[in-house]
Amino acid sequence: LKWPGFVEFDDINAKVLTYSAMGRVFKVWGMTNYELLYEVKDPGIQEIKTSPGALLCIYAREASHVALRVLSIEDGREVASLRHPLHPHARIDFIEQFRDTLFVKQEGHPLHLIDMRTGQLAEVAWCAELPSPAAFIFL
Repeated sequence: LKWPGFVEFDDINAKVLTYSAMGRVFKVWGMTNYELLYEVKDPGIQEIKTSPGALLCIYAREASHVALRVLSIEDGREVASLRHPLHPHARIDFIEQFRDTLFVKQEGHPLHLIDMRTGQLAEVAWCAELPSPAAFIFL
């Protein structure tokens, strides 16, 4: 690995996630022996996040939606994908995943909870005016 853009140690999944800026490739390594498990080569990925059992790939925002892919953290196979609709002039406060639930919050709008298994959407209206959290901790 040369010139890593970042290195993230994921204790929950026992994986190491790296990004090579030169090759524009994400790599997932086993934490026990630091063996390369697989690579994710997709120049459209704007951000990637780990959560228990999964990698969340976030693509560049379009005017009306954001494309998302969930990959298995174990082997990189696609588990789910969706195009989540967005309010066109509202800033995205956060996109996070915890297990099978995706959390999407836009400034001044309700929190969206999406069940990635069924695609079912739930809105939490009372969250519309809450400030964005500084960080997330999944226990």
